[in-house]
Amino acid sequence: MKIVARFLICALSCASLVFTASSTGAAPPWASLVKMRHIEADANKTYELSQENGPWMIMATTFRGPTSLEDAKRLVHELRSRYKLPAYMHRKEFDHSDSMVGRGVNKYGQPRRMRNKNSSKVQEVAVLVGKYPSVDDPQAQRDLQKIKTMRPASLEVSEEGQAGTHSYEGLRQLRSKVWAASSQKKSLGPMRLALVTTNPLMPDQYFRPKGVDQFVEKLNAQMRYSLLECPGNYTVKVATFYGVAAVSLEGKAKARSSTNSRLEEGADKANKLTIALRAKGYEAYQFHDRNSSVVSVGSFYRPGIERPSGIEYEPQVVDLIRRFGAKEKAADNLDPRANAANPNLQPESLLKIPFDVVPTLIEVPKRSVSADYARRPASLR
Repeated sequence: MKIVARFLICALSCASLVFTASSTGAAPPWASLVKMRHIEADANKTYELSQENGPWMIMATTFRGPTSLEDAKRLVHELRSRYKLPAYMHRKEFDHSDSMVGRGVNKYGQPRRMRNKNSSKVQEVAVLVGKYPSVDDPQAQRDLQKIKTMRPASLEVSEEGQAGTHSYEGLRQLRSKVWAASSQKKSLGPMRLALVTTNPLMPDQYFRPKGVDQFVEKLNAQMRYSLLECPGNYTVKVATFYGVAAVSLEGKAKARSSTNSRLEEGADKANKLTIALRAKGYEAYQFHDRNSSVVSVGSFYRPGIERPSGIEYEPQVVDLIRRFGAKEKAADNLDPRANAANPNLQPESLLKIPFDVVPTLIEVPKRSVSADYARRPASLR
């Protein structure tokens, strides 16, 4: 017995020393988990949704009516304080008073105008739980199931079927009646219709499937008047500078050794041409990738007007194509070997740098907003 007692005393002493050392030295491994789960829940704050809350959210529920704002604020605080979930509120107005174009025509041959039966302005307040990097994020799926089954005190009135401010309250009550005899009803709460959705404040570019990669973005990061800064969706490409095009075995060998220098030379020309065009008052941009450099002019949100015969370019686009496109040589300078269908053309130039023979309307390359978000530290998401 004495040996056992001494062993227990020794073990407790060692445990005490380990605990003291860990408390005074490095933080225990679970400390980071506790920190990650800390969610601010200040009853005096209004946690409005923003772009910084991530691209993917869980739509917990929505409120409508005169007390919708207070109801949403109350639920957000409870989700934060009781359930430790990063909840936010998002307000949006729907104007049903304006008429809209319907199907068919009236007796005068004009498009029918229709008006909503409920011709009023309605404010809805959504409660969202967020900061998920992707739609299939494991944490998002766990939180979704948790939200579907929880029963917040702030929603007890609506759950009992009394007057509430939930949007689609009638639908919720109908589903409650249908599921009344179902065992599944017992496990689901008032937010059983929650779903994963996108952050409505995120820019459209985030969900674009295409975007320049990180390497190309770095190439253009230090350039003045980078095309990545162009606010529009389209621009007119007026000059293109490529690397070496090899046509023989000897040419290939030379091309490998001079490709970098040719690309650098093209990039330098593109930079000089862009600055010169800016000095003349043109909205010029430059862009560089692995194989070429381009210079463009103008910023347009759409290519033109869609006609039955095709897209009719905007007048400004047509003017730029004509201004920078190649012109026919004077009659005394024409090549006698050229036929009438293909007259000799003289490219326009600036600083002795030639423009493209035929400028073209191109889509503006965009940064990958999703990649930017993924590269940000987790603490800033």
